Amino acid sequence: MKNNAPVVFAHHYIYKWFDSTAVRSTAKSDLNYTIYRLADVYLMYAEASNRAEGAPNTNATNYVNAIRARANLAPIGALSQSDFEHEVWLERYFELCFENKMWFDMIRTRKVHNDVTANWDDFVGHKTVWNATFTANQLLFPVPKQETDVNPNLLPNNPGF
Repeated sequence: MKNNAPVVFAHHYIYKWFDSTAVRSTAKSDLNYTIYRLADVYLMYAEASNRAEGAPNTNATNYVNAIRARANLAPIGALSQSDFEHEVWLERYFELCFENKMWFDMIRTRKVHNDVTANWDDFVGHKTVWNATFTANQLLFPVPKQETDVNPNLLPNNPGF
């Protein structure tokens, strides 16, 4: 295959930019990392408004249903605040799974979707299908070295880093 030959895929995939400079010389590119997609914004709105108002509103439900309709899924009906929130988490889990948002959602919600039971488990103590167990240490991010170099009062770093 020559460098200028088109790439033909057998199936449809989420559209990604092809940065030939990054692939051929630098190995550094941010073109394949989307910041926000409309589905992400809809789901953020749905979750935030549900929390702020104490119950899902019409717009929040419509936004979730717009995402579900695109995937040929049945619309959701009237749900309690908790059930709606879990439905939004589930939509984020499946809709944004290839966009590096799952870890952020697990840290933010402190919940992990259990693919075996289809429930939401607590992050700390969750055992993955690969027999790894999440600990409280993994809820923390390290303080960047550049920051600790400038301000030694930030040391010791978060436990485990």
